[in-house]
Amino acid sequence: MNMRIITGENHNGKTSVGGSNFKSMKKLFLASSGLGALPEFLGKDPKDLKLVFVPTAANPYPNPSWVKNDRKDLKKLGFKITEVDVEGKSKSKLEELCKDVDVIYIAGGNTFYLLDKVLRSGFDEIIKEKVNEGVVYVGASAGACLVAPDIEPVKYGDDPKEAPDLETTKGLELVDFLVIPHFDEPQYQEGHTQLIKEYESKFKLIPLNNEQAVLVEGDEYKIVDSKEVSSH
Repeated sequence: MNMRIITGENHNGKTSVGGSNFKSMKKLFLASSGLGALPEFLGKDPKDLKLVFVPTAANPYPNPSWVKNDRKDLKKLGFKITEVDVEGKSKSKLEELCKDVDVIYIAGGNTFYLLDKVLRSGFDEIIKEKVNEGVVYVGASAGACLVAPDIEPVKYGDDPKEAPDLETTKGLELVDFLVIPHFDEPQYQEGHTQLIKEYESKFKLIPLNNEQAVLVEGDEYKIVDSKEVSSH
């Protein structure tokens, strides 16, 4: 079997992303949850940066505690935050809300639900335009999965039934790999084992624990330690 799993242990150095759709100026920070490495990656004081916070992926859940934690951590870091739920919004409204943004932050939740709402609102086009202009994309969990070529393997962690009208599992294709978030968490172990068994020969997979992140700059990426902000 053609093993295509990439881990922090064997890829601490920079690795080429590759592909003709990737712009040299792009910067993406993809994590399970820990944002500790984000300020250094940005290279600027968060207090000087406008961040659009997108909680949409968590809408199917009654009490998404991780979204509250994300807000708290981002505020602690000092970002100027504007919260934007893309569900039900037009592309023109989202373009207005994302004007002059420095960072787009996509929080976790259900990846299929998130992709559906992003595609329906036209936010996928906005994300790609902004990233090509130099806006930094930050994705946590589902937000990290969204930018992959395809999110189909995520079915072993997220329920596709939350997005019954989703017509494609094709992701935003900003990178050529799929992050597998929360890789060391016991509650996801069975699903991750099945995911790897079925998809390791079909997709480039990058498992991340909750204290790791993938930093993408131009056509290269590397896996780094990134703990929770509260632990710093």
